[in-house]
Amino acid sequence: MKIKVLLAGAALATATLMTSVAQAEILNFTIDWGGVGGTVETFNLNTSAGVVDAAGTPPYVLFSITNDNLGNNGIFFGDSSVSGWFGTGPVVGGIVSQTHSDYANPAFYTGSGLSINAYAGETLTAYSGSIVTISAVPEPSTWAMMILGFAGLGFMAYRRKSKAALMVA
Repeated sequence: MKIKVLLAGAALATATLMTSVAQAEILNFTIDWGGVGGTVETFNLNTSAGVVDAAGTPPYVLFSITNDNLGNNGIFFGDSSVSGWFGTGPVVGGIVSQTHSDYANPAFYTGSGLSINAYAGETLTAYSGSIVTISAVPEPSTWAMMILGFAGLGFMAYRRKSKAALMVA
């Protein structure tokens, strides 16, 4: 009986977490640099970890990136009233030494210099034909709740089978 109560509580907590909308902090970027080299680049970006690029004029925002399949470790976003410039490459002295870059409309950049207005589910075609696709990376707590839910379902199925076997015998 206690197990059923615990499983019901876990199911309710899972349903509550799944229905609440949370702001994703980690985004997975895929950039098909179609117009500027034809390379596809993928990496993760933490949207809360931006800093002002050391180049500074015009203002840029620089983010460290991880899991980049091309070996780059930074991306910058430049400001403009209508469109913005973005590019990836290795970070040298607080500046992204660009490997790839393009112009995007609308711009990703927001005026604060520390954040970007990119969001999960966004797909953007840049001026030179590069295609930027953004998706959310689930947080560890989301994975934990999903695994707990599957374990609970498996346990319930196991209990149901063993009770049916006992009744038949």
